[in-house]
Amino acid sequence: MKLSSITHRFISVVFLVAPGGGNAQASALFVSVLLLCHLSVNAQTKAREAAQTMRIGKPETTQVRRPKQAAIADVRPARMRESFSVGYAFGDRDVFNVKIERPGPLAVHAAWQGSASSLALILNGPGQTGYYARQDGASPLRISFEITPELLRLGNEWTISIVNFSSRGSASGVILIEYPASVRKLTDLAPDQRAAILHVIGKKPASGKTEQRILPDGSIEIRYPDGRIVRIHKDGRGRTIIFPDGRIQEIIYKSQVQPGNPPPLPSDETLVEWLNSYNDNLLVTIQTILQNDQASIDNLKNVESGKPLLEVIRLRIRFVNTLAGTLATEP
Repeated sequence: MKLSSITHRFISVVFLVAPGGGNAQASALFVSVLLLCHLSVNAQTKAREAAQTMRIGKPETTQVRRPKQAAIADVRPARMRESFSVGYAFGDRDVFNVKIERPGPLAVHAAWQGSASSLALILNGPGQTGYYARQDGASPLRISFEITPELLRLGNEWTISIVNFSSRGSASGVILIEYPASVRKLTDLAPDQRAAILHVIGKKPASGKTEQRILPDGSIEIRYPDGRIVRIHKDGRGRTIIFPDGRIQEIIYKSQVQPGNPPPLPSDETLVEWLNSYNDNLLVTIQTILQNDQASIDNLKNVESGKPLLEVIRLRIRFVNTLAGTLATEP
C-alpha cells in the first residue's frame, strides 16, 4: 500500500519519540496504533469533504439558498399614450385621470406642435388642493414623481393636466403616462373572463413581428413577438395586457374632455362628397396598417353599421391614431 508523504513523515517522527528506546516490538506496536489513528482521521476528513460536496451538488437540499422574489414582482409599469389638444383661450386644457393603487415611480412626458410656445404640465392628487408637481415651458415637458405608501393612504385618484396659460397660440400633441399597476393571476379572474383569454395566452405572431387586429366588439388586439397580448378597449380609455405566463394587467384611464356629438351633414353636396372621399381614404389607411386583414375590416364595418357619416369618420380617425400609435410606442 502506498503511503502519502505526510504519512511517511508521521512514521519517522513516531520512531523518534516512541517509548522504550530499544524495545523494537513495543515501538512497532506503538507505531501501528498511531498509524491507524492517523488513517482514521484522514478517512473521517475525506468523508466529511465528500458529504459536503454531495450536499452542495444537490440544489434541492437546504444547504443551497436562493433569494426569494420580492412581492413587487407582481407590479409592472402601466403605460398609456393619449393625444391632446389645447386652444387659444387662457387656461384651456386637456385632463387625464389615472387610478394608482401601488407605490412606485410616476413618469409623464408631453410633446406637441403648434403655435403655443409654452404649456404647463401639472400633476394633482389626493390630500391637497395644490399640485404635487409642475413643469412649464416649451415642448417636450417631463414630470417624475414617486407615489409613496403614505400618499396612497390618502387616495388613489391622480390627475395630469396639460394647460395653455399663455393666451397665445394652440397646440396638439401626445402625452405618455407611466405608473405602477398591479398584475393579477389568471386564476383571479371570473370564469367567463378567464375563458375569453385562455386560448390566446402565449401565442406569438406567426410572422415574428408585431401584429394588430380589430376584434368583433371594436377593441384592438396587438400581439408582440415576445408573447405579450394587449387589448385596447373599444372606447379607447383602457387596455388589458396578457403576459405569456398568464398574468393579467388592467389599465383604466379616462380624459375629462369627452367628444361631443357630431353635427348633421352639411347641405353642400361638394362638401359631402369631400367627406365621403376622406372617409374612404381613412379606410385605406386602416387596411394598410392591418396589412389587409379582411376579418378586421369586416369587424370594423360591423361596429360602424348604422352610424352617421361624421361619426364613422371620427371612429376611423381614432382607429388610425391608435393603430399607428401602437407601432410607434410599444407598451
